[in-house]
Amino acid sequence: MMNKEVKKMKLVTGFKIAILISFLLLSIGMVSAIGDKIAFMSDSAGNFDIWVMDADGSNKVQLTTNPGWDGHPDWSPDGTKIMYVARTDWSYDIWVMDPDGSNKVQLTTEPGFEYAPDWSPDGSKIAFGADYDSDPDTRDDIWVMNADGTNPVRLTTDPEQDVNPSWSPDGTKIAFESYRGSQWEVWVMNADGTNQAQLTNDPVAAGGPEWSPDGTKIAFGSFFSNNCDVWVMDTDGSNLIQVTTHEYNDVDIGWSPDGKKIVYASYGYDDDWDIWVTDADGSNPPVQLTFDPSYDYSPTWFGIPNSFEDQIEDIQEYFGDAITSGALVGMGSTETSAAGKLNALENMLEQAEYLIDIGDIEGACAQLHSAYEKTDGVMPPPDFVTGSAAEELATMIQDLMDGLGCE
Repeated sequence: MMNKEVKKMKLVTGFKIAILISFLLLSIGMVSAIGDKIAFMSDSAGNFDIWVMDADGSNKVQLTTNPGWDGHPDWSPDGTKIMYVARTDWSYDIWVMDPDGSNKVQLTTEPGFEYAPDWSPDGSKIAFGADYDSDPDTRDDIWVMNADGTNPVRLTTDPEQDVNPSWSPDGTKIAFESYRGSQWEVWVMNADGTNQAQLTNDPVAAGGPEWSPDGTKIAFGSFFSNNCDVWVMDTDGSNLIQVTTHEYNDVDIGWSPDGKKIVYASYGYDDDWDIWVTDADGSNPPVQLTFDPSYDYSPTWFGIPNSFEDQIEDIQEYFGDAITSGALVGMGSTETSAAGKLNALENMLEQAEYLIDIGDIEGACAQLHSAYEKTDGVMPPPDFVTGSAAEELATMIQDLMDGLGCE
């Protein structure tokens, strides 16, 4: 008979508990801007605690030393706090601490199981899953409380389990996982609990939803491909895209701050759980971040995406450095003509910077679109530049246009 703690750890999602338990029984009897950090849970020090590392997997630091169990970390929107779940005396409660592990404060004290907390985008609320009855298999619901732990409000009341909430970036909706219909699926509701609707219809199970930073996508774990992989869909449940194709299981999904990467926990390559990162569209092979002979999962990524002003400055700096190094040259039949093409492209970028500064996004998009057409290697129109740096320059311009919402 499996003990209640294993059943109710809620390390990831309801359907992923089954995955974890199966591997436990088999094995033990049961990148981005500089400064980005990934918090995660790990038993590398002997029991489960909260750790933090750089987004490339380096500089791991242990933040908690609870003799019980710590898991489910979640960064506050401003990065000044890390929320997590701690077990004390068979009660799982929500705590918060500074990013260096100091100033730990307990937010909930109700006996029972509280897990998978998720901060609202403005930092004023916390959504979480909770089970306050004595049955380890039923009566999980989604709750919301103030960020200081006061005024808890129950949002779901279905007889089946509702777990693992995830706020939309605009704070108006919450995606979650539900066992209604005797199968785990991804659902969504308004932030006040109204208008609950099913998004997935997986033949086996789907869950662990996470909204993309721009609010246009939801990543989730799914058994569509016979084992649990990372998938992405539109927020209405359409346009499903498979991101990972690992032969084992990929769970505990989180987005990079710029929405270009997805971090997750994966089992199998070395017979334990490790943290991996991949492109959000699955275009490149995933990269393993942790290699300890331990269980590492529940990653959550914090970082501040570059502002549009920073991005255009980065483009201009890259443009200038590439010209200096010879990786970018003007195209022209004469030296004067080639220099003129470089000057023209430089003027487009400077004008785009000015228009961004004054808030004329439409005008900035027009300038950037012209600059992109002169660097993308596609005819017509003819490019103004060539060289080994041209493709990267075009990619940087396209990324900025995407961020600005240029059509």
